[in-house]
Amino acid sequence: MPRGITQEQVNQAADAILGTGKNPTVEKVRAALGTGSPNTVTRMLEVWRSQFGERLRRLSALPEVPAPVGQTMLELWRLAVEHAERTLASRFADERAGLEATIQAQLAQERAVMETRMQAAKAEVAHAQAARDLAENACATLDGQLQDSHALRADLVRERDRLQGICDRQAEELRLLRNAAGRGAE
Repeated sequence: MPRGITQEQVNQAADAILGTGKNPTVEKVRAALGTGSPNTVTRMLEVWRSQFGERLRRLSALPEVPAPVGQTMLELWRLAVEHAERTLASRFADERAGLEATIQAQLAQERAVMETRMQAAKAEVAHAQAARDLAENACATLDGQLQDSHALRADLVRERDRLQGICDRQAEELRLLRNAAGRGAE
């Protein structure tokens, strides 16, 4: 039956990593152990860190360790912490710069895509406006032609009515002349 990792295993792995001059992290401890869930390693690493200061104090307080050696160890610890902080700050700065460069590149690429889309949309709008203007002109022309057709129709109706009136008068005159000619022939 598989067994979980122990605090002692995490302590030994963290001490070994620290011994190489590197900061013990969850990933490094898990890599050293070859197992362990991140949550479990995180908890155990916190315990290791909280106990590490106490172990250093006990080591510096031991009677067989001369005071200058204990002070030297504390100074080494302080220097190691400063070095780790500088290393982390440098790494974070490098990662931040890399991320910023990546993000800037992505933003530039997205901006270029958006510009292309914007230009295409502007071209479509211009095309649509031109088509609308053409349609409006065609409508105005057709409206003018329709009004002209209505005016021409009205003129033709008046002319028809006038000619019908002339035709009716001439037909009446013709009828009267025929009647007059027919009475004279009698």
